[in-house]
Amino acid sequence: MKKTLALLLAILTLASVFTFGTSADSVIEPGVEPFDDVAQSAWYHEGAIFCKINGYMNGTADYTFAPNMELTRAQMAVIFSVIAGVDTSEYAETATPFTDVEKGVWYERAVSWMYANKITGGISDTLYGPNVLVTREQLCVFVMKLSEYLGKSTEDKDVLEPYSDKDTISSWAVEGVKYAVKIKVISGFPDGTIGPKGNVTRAQMSVITKAYVLNTIKGDHEHDWADATCADPAVCKECGIRNGLPLGHNLDDPCAGGECKRCHETVAAKEHTFKVASTVNPTCTEAGKTVKECRRCGKTEETAIAALGHTTDNGICSRCGAEIFNSKFDKLYYYIGAKGQNLSSDSSRWKGVVEEIDYEDGDYSLVRVYIDKDMHSICCDELYYWGDGDSEQTGFEMYSDGTTCVYNTYDDAESGERVEIDTGKYFNKMTYKLGDTIWFVNSNNPSRTGEFQARVTEYFPILLNNMDLMISSYFSMSLEELGFSCFIY
Repeated sequence: MKKTLALLLAILTLASVFTFGTSADSVIEPGVEPFDDVAQSAWYHEGAIFCKINGYMNGTADYTFAPNMELTRAQMAVIFSVIAGVDTSEYAETATPFTDVEKGVWYERAVSWMYANKITGGISDTLYGPNVLVTREQLCVFVMKLSEYLGKSTEDKDVLEPYSDKDTISSWAVEGVKYAVKIKVISGFPDGTIGPKGNVTRAQMSVITKAYVLNTIKGDHEHDWADATCADPAVCKECGIRNGLPLGHNLDDPCAGGECKRCHETVAAKEHTFKVASTVNPTCTEAGKTVKECRRCGKTEETAIAALGHTTDNGICSRCGAEIFNSKFDKLYYYIGAKGQNLSSDSSRWKGVVEEIDYEDGDYSLVRVYIDKDMHSICCDELYYWGDGDSEQTGFEMYSDGTTCVYNTYDDAESGERVEIDTGKYFNKMTYKLGDTIWFVNSNNPSRTGEFQARVTEYFPILLNNMDLMISSYFSMSLEELGFSCFIY
């Protein structure tokens, strides 16, 4: 009776360590896997179930075992106390030299028990190291000392010759590793190593615990297992240790309830208990979804996840890298302002940008604009005016504050500077300064100046206020990549 009470108290202590969900986490429902993160095909599935069903290790939250979480010295002390069936309340007043084990902390009594019985020391004379991770070779030594405490023989040990990394085992741990290998609580990895310096995970600890309990703690007899039933797992008739999960009731729809086809018990209907079966993450342009599956009956439900959308409506999306620009000039300004690096591999020869804009049906260029990076000027040619149904090359005047440039024909200007940007390719240039206003007059047909000006100025505002920035900065990709022609001379 006293030992049963001690085991119960130890299990309750362990639950407070590893169960941070509701009390329902400590209950296994027949026919339902207790851990969403432990696949039935996982090598540690049986170990996790064994520890859960016998109270050696619970989950870290509802339906969560956290198999890859690494074991600390505090957690190990509590698990060992449960395995040993110790009533740690008897060690409430046992003194230890460890200044990092606070009075009343959840692992204090387990540490006091281990220290008092020479199963563990500290990481120094005054420190236990409760949050220090446990290595595989350390665990082997602790297992050997626990066996000695329980009166089990530790004389019979195995050889370590099969393991290629046997020489990396610390000298103080060699005997412990030999013992652990002999009693089959630890084995090597597929690559032929034993990994003595690796940290112990919860998955590994569950498998080690199962092997240690069945082969050593309860290993003084052959286990005679009573078959599992709908409500109970397999139980050893000799020692009462449990193994595996209950079968669960045989129902057409476990959530709907009804009469079990196996035990004929009437089972009440239950609400679905869903877990996330899969998730398709949304992207900027495509919706995602979450698929939930009932742990009991397998019913699935899908929940749509809206597309995220781009992080900008005029620039580079920081999430997917897509380029979303309203115009080539917006793209150019982005690479000028945001990148601030060389536009081309030979930027010293780069002189300007040429933009050709199609108007209406695209048959004719309304204007070609040349931006001179050195002269702070805007140059134009091929300005066409739509007359009475026919396109005609017309004279016009372009003004800025203090500057006038009059165009009559292609390659000819009555005033202003004529620029040859490449052999036989001329632009008429008008210098302006930041903040200038530019306007146009139809010099051949003044009465239609308003119409002409409206058509032409539509294409200029995006150039003006950013001109100084554009011609004085550096870039991070070629102008051709930005969609511009590039004249070099």
